[in-house]
Amino acid sequence: MPAGLYADCQVTLAWDANHPTPDGYRLFKRASGDSYNYHNFTDAGLSTSHTVTGLSDDTTYHFVVRAYVGSKESGNSNEATYTCNGGAGGTGGTSNPPLQPVAVAPADQAMDVSLRPTLTSSTFIDHDSGDHHAKTRWEIYRLDDDACVLDTTSTSALTRLKVPASTLSSFTSYYWSVTYFDQNGDMSVPSQSSTFTTLQTTDAGTDNTQNNAPAALSTSSSSGTSGGGGGGCFIQALLGRP
Repeated sequence: MPAGLYADCQVTLAWDANHPTPDGYRLFKRASGDSYNYHNFTDAGLSTSHTVTGLSDDTTYHFVVRAYVGSKESGNSNEATYTCNGGAGGTGGTSNPPLQPVAVAPADQAMDVSLRPTLTSSTFIDHDSGDHHAKTRWEIYRLDDDACVLDTTSTSALTRLKVPASTLSSFTSYYWSVTYFDQNGDMSVPSQSSTFTTLQTTDAGTDNTQNNAPAALSTSSSSGTSGGGGGGCFIQALLGRP
């Protein structure tokens, strides 16, 4: 391990599960100016998140994720970048993430939900004085195959989101979750997933096509660097100092 590493500088990465399910995921790390060593990786198994600890302050790191089945690996996701800034989480002191939100409505195991429900989550709570609710990540997955049908991050739909037309199908079960971010880029733990089943209609709309290959990583970090989170379904990294 290189000299000058501090255990208090760390970053959490999370990515959406692939479908079909691989044997696992491998996480690769490099510092700026270095190349990836693809023989040196962290095997996250089937977990879709990992916390990298022992990072050096004032150093920029880059990360990619590969899914694997047996001896075969996917290509790289695109690169996620994070810079440790003096152990301060970008605020000059210890920065706490928001508390875990609650997926309120549709309630867990709700039936006959409309094809355009309004997702509702709990009030934002952060124990850091002056922190406020900056954005929210909303995710919906089909229950039978874990296919992502909605993954969007919004700075305006903070506790309520109207599901866009043609996102959901008739008489289909889904599960959804929500993640909060403060203005420093610190993210909460995702809410517990809540399941619901849509009502049966003759106009089911158009079901989104699932993406089986790893694609872009986007970032949101407490160092002030933040990225997208638009309406795609992709492997995504969310970075921040806990």
